[in-house]
Amino acid sequence: MIEGLVKSGHLFVPPLVVGTIYLMSAGLIATRIRWMPAVGALFAIIMLLGAATLGASAVFLRLTHPEDVLGFAEIWIQMAGTLIAAIAGIAATVQAIVQRMRASQSAGERS
Repeated sequence: MIEGLVKSGHLFVPPLVVGTIYLMSAGLIATRIRWMPAVGALFAIIMLLGAATLGASAVFLRLTHPEDVLGFAEIWIQMAGTLIAAIAGIAATVQAIVQRMRASQSAGERS
């Protein structure tokens, strides 16, 4: 059913649902569970891929019509923020992995 909706261009996720998921993922990341930055980065990457595939026509329309100031500014802010979130999530995940590896190496040297 969903595959047919996506192919016919009728898939619509309300902004309130997307915003709620954003806030929930931000809250989970704030809990400082070690794997949550990876989840946040994955969510941001999924949002970017969705904008590039399913929402490409709407994104392209807003980016090419700067006279619609609100739509133009909104899409630039959203895409920049999502890209920053993806990069920051990946960087935080790599940092956590490196710290864990260093901690295990230093514990092995003490033994």
